Amino acid sequence: MIKMEGVAPQMIANNLTPHKPTHPGRLLLREVEYLNLSQRELAQQIGMPYSDFHAILNAKQPITPVLAKMLEALNLGWDAEELLSGQARYDSIMASRKPQSKNPFAALRKVAAVFA
Repeated sequence: MIKMEGVAPQMIANNLTPHKPTHPGRLLLREVEYLNLSQRELAQQIGMPYSDFHAILNAKQPITPVLAKMLEALNLGWDAEELLSGQARYDSIMASRKPQSKNPFAALRKVAAVFA
């Protein structure tokens, strides 16, 4: 969290949680389009089925550590740590927004209450 003297932390843009977080696959999709690269060729280069790679670029599947390292190895300016950090942040924001009935932690709270 960024702190500035005389400014409330919730008023600093970098401290805000975005309403609609960006999946790192979407950022990759924009880069692929900007660089005029073929999604199929990239999928082939990293040894991944096109359908799986396409699903990641369209925010349907997460970026895994192995995929992040493979993308970094292509030397197109993609850093594995940044991709994984973006995926972790996206996952964290999305997990906190799930309804309690679908939240796996709700069941843990109930179990913990029984043993307390």
